[in-house]
Amino acid sequence: MVLKGVKTLISRADIAEMFVVFTRVNGVPGARGIGCVLVPGGIKGLTAKASFHTMGGEYLSEVIFDEVELPLENLVIRDNGMKRLLSAFNTQRCLNPAICLGLAEGALEQAVRYMRERSAFGQKIGDFQGMRWKVADMYIEIEAARGLLYRAAVSGDPFPDPTLAAMAKIYTNEMSIRVTSEAIQVHGGYGFTDEFAVSRFFRGTRYGSLGGGTTETLRNLVGKKLVEELDLATGCFGMGTF
Repeated sequence: MVLKGVKTLISRADIAEMFVVFTRVNGVPGARGIGCVLVPGGIKGLTAKASFHTMGGEYLSEVIFDEVELPLENLVIRDNGMKRLLSAFNTQRCLNPAICLGLAEGALEQAVRYMRERSAFGQKIGDFQGMRWKVADMYIEIEAARGLLYRAAVSGDPFPDPTLAAMAKIYTNEMSIRVTSEAIQVHGGYGFTDEFAVSRFFRGTRYGSLGGGTTETLRNLVGKKLVEELDLATGCFGMGTF
């Protein structure tokens, strides 16, 4: 079989030893025509170079498949691959926010450490009520996101519940942006520099709401589920997986 096409914004493609590619097979239209093929890195016709430097410090690549010849046994899914791909996405939609959750936790810890060390107007800034409220709100949001994310992660076998995974990703992605931004605010002007890790944490969280399904796409998924499937007799309690 011969593979031809281009995919961009792929992380670590320039060092990958194997590519898992979902592609149309034999020109079959629609979702049922999508299959999955394994492509070894370095094979003739495959080009991958890091061409986009991100604000998070990572390089993303454009991958070009120029008449790449592959044996038929590399076609591991022959049809209906889109359905399997979307199921696997629900796992990614739990892994992606797990990273954001960790970044938010790290930002909170850095903020608390700074509040204990930094003095202003003759006292530690952690003694000011306004600063304490900031870290309190940060911690509340982190724990709310953790509960939703853990619930989504254990909701299904082998794949998480699609609605719960979408909800967890939306909330945790957006929470991490708010929390890391507040951590920068706690540090004042120093938070805007590279001297403290909080600026790096903030940059890292911005990818979360873009990769693995944007927050806009996932909000549409959740809204569609509610409008079309919510049983008004039982209410929202029966919507998720318990």
